[in-house]
Amino acid sequence: MLSTPTVKTERIEARIHPDQKDTLQQAADILGVSLASFLIDSAQTRAHAIIQEHTRILLSARDSQTFVNALLEQPTPNQSLRDAAKLYKELARG
Repeated sequence: MLSTPTVKTERIEARIHPDQKDTLQQAADILGVSLASFLIDSAQTRAHAIIQEHTRILLSARDSQTFVNALLEQPTPNQSLRDAAKLYKELARG
């Protein structure tokens, strides 16, 4: 007989005001899901949104710093760039 793998689960407990529970239960009822399912889905959705926003902010700050560094620490032009600038000047004079 094949055995099914067991999935480890964690337990979270929270104390909330009865009015909060009523509101959450009403929302769960409207969606036709259990209160536990509603809470898990809502919390997970919110957690993903927070993580994505935080990641965007971190990347934006890092990208901004990279851009500023590129402006402040410009590399010296190589020979090809110097030759191209010289040619441009000659062509621009006519």
